[in-house]
Amino acid sequence: MTGYYALPSVINGHTHFNSRYLGAKEIIPTVDDYKSGSEMAIAGGITSIINFIIFK
Repeated sequence: MTGYYALPSVINGHTHFNSRYLGAKEIIPTVDDYKSGSEMAIAGGITSIINFIIFK
């Protein structure tokens, strides 16, 4: 696509793409990964995401 601009609008500051929950050693699959989650976000007007980080 050419001639289009992606401008910052809404930031989703709490996503869970490929997260480890409750100290799990393995990544627990989620419904969305980075690709599909990003596609759905931009379709809804969200131009930035910040994935949830678990601090140890």
